[in-house]
Amino acid sequence: MANTFKSSGVKLTATTATNLYSVPVSTTAVVKSVYVSNIHASAAATIDVYYTRSSVDYYIIKGATVPVSTTLQVVTESLVLQASDVLKVKASAADRLDCTASYLEIT
Repeated sequence: MANTFKSSGVKLTATTATNLYSVPVSTTAVVKSVYVSNIHASAAATIDVYYTRSSVDYYIIKGATVPVSTTLQVVTESLVLQASDVLKVKASAADRLDCTASYLEIT
């Protein structure tokens, strides 16, 4: 069994759901942290963070405000995701939020 630490990031350039991380087949992932940073100079935005398993969405946080020039740590404890789960993020406004996830893949 191999354990590999990884990270992924996205810039939310639209207000539609965006995949932050997709768990590969035959893999379990332990999400260690998810950060959402507001990079806009003068406007707040809200964020939804959730994962989809078997076409069902499970929210971790919904409608959380990220004030100007701040970072919100959404995941502070381990979150276990199964093969084919997809971690998604959705912003209330385009071009304001960046998201980063750190995770351990177990294969």
